[in-house]
Parts: sequence; structure tokens; C-alpha cells
Amino acid sequence: MSENIASAPNLDEARVQKHLDFKLYLDAATQAVTRTRNSLYLLLTVAVVFLTVYVNTTVLDWAGARFEKMQVAYDCLQEPEKANTRECISAKEYVEELHLRGETDKPSTQEKYKEQLGALLRLRGELRRIQLPIFGSVLDVNDLGLASAILFFIFLIVLRSNFYRELDSLTSAKKRAEVFKVEEKNPQLYEESYEMLRRIPVLSSPKRDNRGFRWSAMVIITLAVIVHALIIWNDWKTSKIAFLLIGDTKSYVFYGIEWSGFVFLCLLWYVNIKVWLKLAYLFHEKTPPRWAKFFIGKGSYLNQPVVDEEPRGETPPVPLKDDGN
Repeated sequence: MSENIASAPNLDEARVQKHLDFKLYLDAATQAVTRTRNSLYLLLTVAVVFLTVYVNTTVLDWAGARFEKMQVAYDCLQEPEKANTRECISAKEYVEELHLRGETDKPSTQEKYKEQLGALLRLRGELRRIQLPIFGSVLDVNDLGLASAILFFIFLIVLRSNFYRELDSLTSAKKRAEVFKVEEKNPQLYEESYEMLRRIPVLSSPKRDNRGFRWSAMVIITLAVIVHALIIWNDWKTSKIAFLLIGDTKSYVFYGIEWSGFVFLCLLWYVNIKVWLKLAYLFHEKTPPRWAKFFIGKGSYLNQPVVDEEPRGETPPVPLKDDGN
């Protein structure tokens, strides 16, 4: 009887220690998820900045379009015989929207056109510079491909490390929670701990109403690769300008770095998606689709039911044979 009383405090201390151990694993998993989320936000910010600069300098070159339209209006003012052409009429309508029309035969009107043309030229030059929001550096737009290759490469490596650390922390915490069901025989405490772990990963939620949002991480990673691909494709189409400005040797080195960066970004995309899918289906109750299994592989990270095991050191009693006595 005294032995049972003496062992009771030790049993309570062991249970308390198990709870404290799970709390430590839970805190480590929370910190890992926070680091991953911050890395994704940083990657998204830089990708959006590069995409905006690319669109504003290629697809929607507003500053260039304004300059060209003002240039046409100024040329039409210098050559009145072209005033009735389609280009001049369109340019005059643009000038009227700016309230710069004036009398075409007055020198003051020509001076206004010339000043506006110079201002648009300076604005176009300023927009060809990239101000990185995080680092505070200023780059020329022609260095966009080089900057995207280097920055995306660094960010995806950091993101891969954070993904792996998050997966390892959540998996360890998940195994620690299984102690409440296997050893302590407390299914309710296990379910509560398991539900707590399911709520930590914001970008890989297993809940049905939030499963669409979990794909945002994959979209952000893919966006970085697509933005770099668009930049190097545009640089390659305008490579003649680079050859004229900096020469053949420097141009080939420049494009070699850009294309090498694209290859490495594709490899990093694969390894990031591979770990992220393991995170996405870590607490998923259903079997992942076939395409996801191609990335996940046959790892031990998938959700598997916990099976009650026999206590270690104990064997089930062997039934005695009935000899008829």
C-alpha cells in the first residue's frame, strides 16, 4: 500500500513533464511557422515590385507613351503641313487634355511643348531606376534580370530552410502529442492537442473552408520564377541594345548569369514545392492526390492514424489450457 502511495507523486510528475515537453514542441512549431510566413511575405513583396517594374517598362510603358505622343505633337507644331494627319490629330487631342494647346503660331506655345517634352524625358529616365523597398538600393532597369536572379535565389534557399524546419517542428510536436493517446490513454487530450497543432500552419490549413487559401504559398513561389522568366525573355528580345551599349563579352556574361539563375530557380521551386506539399497534407485526413504523391514521395510525413501499442516491458497473459480437471 505504501509503495502505491509513494509512486503516485512520481506518476503525476511524469505527466506534468510530458505536458511541459509538448508545450516546448508547440512553441518551437509556432516560431517556425512565423519564420516561414515572414519569408513568404518578403518574397511576395520583392516579386510584386519586380513585376510592377517589368509591366511599367514593357507592357504598359506609360512614361514612354506620353513622351512619344508629346514628341509627335511637337513635331506637328514645327511642321504645319502634317497637321491633318491621323497621328497629329491624335497628338493634338492628347495635348488638349493637358491644357497645353494654345495658339500654334505663338513662340510661347512651342516653348510649352518643349518644356513638357523635357519633363517627360526626365520622368522616363527616373522611372528606369528601381528602388528596392527592403534594402534601400537603387538599380537600373537593365539590371532587373540580374537582381531578380540573385535575390530570388537567396529568398528561395531561405524559404526552403524555413519550410523544412517548420515541417520538422510540426512532425515532432505531432509525435509528442501522440504520447497522450498511446501512453496516457487519454484520447480527449490527444484530440485537443492535435487540433491545436492543426491551427498553427496558417498557409497549409487542413480545414475545408480554408483549403483554397493554402495554395497561396505555391502561387507566391511560382510567381517568383515566372517574373524572372518574363524579365530574361524581354532582355533576350532586346539583346541588340545590350550588345551596342556594353559589348559582346559583357552581354554574354550578363545573359549567362540570368539564364543560370533561371535554371537554379526552377530547381529551388521543385524542392520548395516538395516540402510545402508535405506540410499541406501533414494534417490532411484524406489520401493526397496522385500528382501530389509525385512530389511528396514515400516519406513518413503523411498523416497516419495512431495505433494503440502494448506497454513496453509487458506481455499479454497467456491463457491456461483447460485439462478437464
